[in-house]
Amino acid sequence: MTDNYVLGQGKVFFDEINLTTKLAIGKGRFIGNVPEDGFIISPAVQEQDHFESYTGYNRKDARIETQQMATITVRMEDINKDNLAIAMFGVSATIPPGSVTNETKIAHKGFSFHLDRINLTSFTTLALGEAPATVYVNGTDYVVDLKTGEVFIPSTSTIPDATEVKASYVAGAMARTTGFSALNKELWVRFNGKNMAAGLSPVVAEAFKVRFKPASTLDFIKNAFPSMQLELTGEILFEPALENVLGYQGGMYRVLTV
Repeated sequence: MTDNYVLGQGKVFFDEINLTTKLAIGKGRFIGNVPEDGFIISPAVQEQDHFESYTGYNRKDARIETQQMATITVRMEDINKDNLAIAMFGVSATIPPGSVTNETKIAHKGFSFHLDRINLTSFTTLALGEAPATVYVNGTDYVVDLKTGEVFIPSTSTIPDATEVKASYVAGAMARTTGFSALNKELWVRFNGKNMAAGLSPVVAEAFKVRFKPASTLDFIKNAFPSMQLELTGEILFEPALENVLGYQGGMYRVLTV
């Protein structure tokens, strides 16, 4: 007897689905590290019981599976723009570096306003009016957080309260993902595993058509590392076009081992 124990690690890929063949199009995107308990397929059935009605004891004499279903859970630790877009039902874009001139904001003493960009490489001026403008002093009239684009106006600032000011600065690249700005779509999900209990032999699991829900939480503040994980849960849907295709029988998911 050979013991086939599994102690797995591996890589998870998301792929698009060919609308004609219903197979993966072959552009599998590695989603980054998935931690322990971070890739789970959960098959389930819905059952209906039958009870006889002639003995006086209503004994259960049959059970029939009336529905077959499966769910999938994927936890992503790599918080890149593509993973965020899936987790947020969103659209992601990369905003290139660039200079911003005379971005208009309202300055309130004792409060902060926030620039349209983050990841600033330098801050040029904060000014009142057009040229010749009144130019204020960084560190005295205002304080800039280059990382987040926050501009704080101290109560001692010479900037008049509730005044329109113009900010000029240089920003580095940034990624922007807007939530609930895109329609959800089905994905092909593949796990390329290696079995540490069997000489790193391959263990592959594929779900042919997965429709995820948005991430259950976006947890931004934690003391643990990694701080944020994107946990996706979804349904593995039946694909009738694959039901009788050799190697894809059942039309839902499969596991490949050696």
